[in-house]
Amino acid sequence: MSAGTRMVTWGQREKPEPEIVLPKQESFFSTNKLRRSARAGTHLPDPKARFNHLFPALELPALFPPGRLHPDDHVSFGSPELSPHQLYLGDNLYVLRGLPSESIDLIYIDPPFFSNRTYTQIWGDDNEVRSFGDIFQDGMFSYLAWLNARLWEMKRCLKPTGCIYLQCDWHASHYIKCEMDKVFGFESFNNEVVWHYYNKMSPDSKCFPRGHDVILSYIKDRNAKFTFNKIEELRDKPVKQLKRKFIGGRAINVRNGSGEVQYQVKDTKRSDDVWRISMLQPADKTERIGYPTQKPEALLERVIQASSKIGDVVADFFMGGGTTGAVTMKLV
Repeated sequence: MSAGTRMVTWGQREKPEPEIVLPKQESFFSTNKLRRSARAGTHLPDPKARFNHLFPALELPALFPPGRLHPDDHVSFGSPELSPHQLYLGDNLYVLRGLPSESIDLIYIDPPFFSNRTYTQIWGDDNEVRSFGDIFQDGMFSYLAWLNARLWEMKRCLKPTGCIYLQCDWHASHYIKCEMDKVFGFESFNNEVVWHYYNKMSPDSKCFPRGHDVILSYIKDRNAKFTFNKIEELRDKPVKQLKRKFIGGRAINVRNGSGEVQYQVKDTKRSDDVWRISMLQPADKTERIGYPTQKPEALLERVIQASSKIGDVVADFFMGGGTTGAVTMKLV
């Protein structure tokens, strides 16, 4: 008998059973390459050095569209001391480093999901093909270090009353949750929202079709008076409910002058943490701009309405197709 098997009784005969061995994780969270990588590191978080040893200072090129063309638009990141109407071309980490601390009310980000895919899009009237990759050469640990550096700067930029929403999916949501706990603190976790996009599911026949993303919500300071507005959404079918009123802490049925119990028809309900919002389809001409991972405006509308108010500064540091900015402007 080999050293890797043992004998067990099976009816009237003996059957060899292989020894159970835990799978090795070195290849998944290997740090050997990271010590030589310019994209990631092994010290998380690093508040004092602010990741400068991994991501050295870099001067970004900038465009300055004239404000006179759009006098009502003041792109200043909510900070008067910064020059308005600037478009930065480059890594969001370097833009974040230049923003003042405690200057943003709400952050929504839809970063790379660690999907190990390359996305392409057709751009402009000449049908130019552009692509971007969601591939991290050094694996998951490299991805988390890359994201952690940016989360640290986002926390610094948030006001004490601010909050952040981060959208991800099954590829890394559980690891991202741990990183956000490190940066923002476990006690600052507010919600795990499930976006159920019921009209587009994975065709994989080897598992249950995947039909949701996860949105993690954290508060900058749990003790601060942060913004949260209840959201009402339409019901699939209106329901008939008893009218109730509270007297002395007890719920009492409402009756008319004849003593008959009164009813009301409810066609809305309070939104819970499962958001049933359809995925954009190629036929959605009113919103679709061709960006491969574009999110529907209804999704961003719910985030912005729930966690901000008129006059607040809303930021999206993984701009994508620009849905966050477009929805914010429509809600003003």
